[in-house]
Amino acid sequence: MSSSLDNLYDLTKSLYDHLQTPVMESEREGYIEKIDGLLEQREEILSALQPPNTAEEKERALRIIQMNEVIDEKLKEIKHAIMGDIRGLRMKKKQANHYANPYANLSSMDGTFYDKKK
Repeated sequence: MSSSLDNLYDLTKSLYDHLQTPVMESEREGYIEKIDGLLEQREEILSALQPPNTAEEKERALRIIQMNEVIDEKLKEIKHAIMGDIRGLRMKKKQANHYANPYANLSSMDGTFYDKKK
């Protein structure tokens, strides 16, 4: 039991430390992949974790919870940054398409004449 709590603490601490480091735009994909891997490892340990029994284990669990609150906030910040980037890319794509074909959204039948004579 104690070893799984220690493993959870170590993974949480490494995730916490990883999220504290700033990320460059060019390195963001690897940064997110590492976060994803650490979260998956934590999930496996959390599913098999038993409640803490001793005072030392309870204190360690409390530290894990405190770090987890900071981790949640950092993950929300990263998500908002990514969503902003996606929104910006969609706007750029829409503007590029509008520039390439400005009359695509217009539907008019002006000047159309069908001759019905045979």
